Amino acid sequence: MTRAEESRRLVASALLVAASTWMLDGCAGPPEAPLPNIILISVDTLRADRLGSYGFTAATSPTLDRLAGLGVRFENAISPSSWTLPAHMSLITSQLVSTHRVVDDETALSDSAATLAEALSSQGYKTTGFVSWVYLSPKFGFGQGFDRYSFVPGNARAVVDAVEEWHSTSAREPYFLFVHFFDPHMDFTPPPPYDRLFVHEYTGPVDGSYLQIKPQILGLHESIAPIDPADRQQLDALYQGEIRFVDDEIARLLAAVDARSPLADSLVVVVSDHGEELGDHGSLEGHGWTLYEEILHVPMIWNFPDSAYQGTVVREPVGLIDVAPTILDFLGIESPDQFQGRSLLPLLKPRGEMAASPPVVADSGGRFGIFKRAVRGPRFKLIETRDTGDSEIGLPIDAGYELYDLESDPGEQQDLYHPDHPEAQRLLRILELADRPRGDGEMGATTPAQELSEEEKKMLESLGYIQ
Repeated sequence: MTRAEESRRLVASALLVAASTWMLDGCAGPPEAPLPNIILISVDTLRADRLGSYGFTAATSPTLDRLAGLGVRFENAISPSSWTLPAHMSLITSQLVSTHRVVDDETALSDSAATLAEALSSQGYKTTGFVSWVYLSPKFGFGQGFDRYSFVPGNARAVVDAVEEWHSTSAREPYFLFVHFFDPHMDFTPPPPYDRLFVHEYTGPVDGSYLQIKPQILGLHESIAPIDPADRQQLDALYQGEIRFVDDEIARLLAAVDARSPLADSLVVVVSDHGEELGDHGSLEGHGWTLYEEILHVPMIWNFPDSAYQGTVVREPVGLIDVAPTILDFLGIESPDQFQGRSLLPLLKPRGEMAASPPVVADSGGRFGIFKRAVRGPRFKLIETRDTGDSEIGLPIDAGYELYDLESDPGEQQDLYHPDHPEAQRLLRILELADRPRGDGEMGATTPAQELSEEEKKMLESLGYIQ
């Protein structure tokens, strides 16, 4: 039995014990003292529709599927942005991108801003983070509120090794653990045997590297040649291999947690910051460039202590800015006034008690001079592209609006926009309201970010973040 298989077996055992306890005790609410440990996992660039629990047929995610089955799965979780930096900042601050405004290499979160880690630290939690990409660096304010915040170069295996070492020697309870995995982001180069796990008789040139994919990124060119279906399938297969690799490492992480303190006593949350296009709208990369569903629709899976709310599926649209308020609400802690998200716990109650879900707003943050926003309701979605002339790399911007009926056209191929369309008018009003400050009535303050090192700049340039 491999290490990954043994980890999955231990996690499955822990989760099944938790489920049995819940069924016997009838527990369906917040726990009493002691406070549960909290584990927040972000898997970068993870499309919801590439997980089995979200309908995918290949075996990419046995661990996450098991978590979803014994916990809560949000069917329509939407990222607040299309790329890593602003999306994760919204996750930890519970603020819209237009509020926190940390959207480029030169801005960082102000010390005056409130974060989830700070809120938990004030309640006695020991706060620790392990991240694996430049854009989650303390240089942008991500370390705010953490007792320990570590950048771990390398893949998911290196990240889990670091977490295991910390957990075996210094984990003090209650703790808040934030773990970020970068692997599903291109380059799509999973380690063996994951590099062949989903590949089928391919003999073409695609190796998953950004340099090879770059000619097929529509945002970088006025037009591109049609994507060869076999090449697209190969790229997707490598992407799936990255997902399975991370899924196995998440099993190992959770097994390490369970070996020291029962996993059934912890609150585990798994999300992603954005997805990836992989050819859905004619480009092999879309994050940072577009706001279609393959970019914004992300997984959100919760495992509550004692498997409370087991098997719940929530179909109302929710946002990543709702994660922090939900964690605090579960613990009975009042959210800071600056938080703009809402607790999702009311959505877990019987249907008759459910509160109406407001549409979710997303913002590209102006990457490469392209300013896009989207508002996504249960059925309709409006995308706005602002007219700013040419992009920063000199390409014309096709400004205007797009409207899609996600019920009849989930792939967003038929633009229904007309200025008189009632849904377009309604969703546009919501976008306009999103520009107004909420919470404490002030826009989030930013501060200049520390200058990136030459090594960090090379890392960003290698994946197209710096052109």
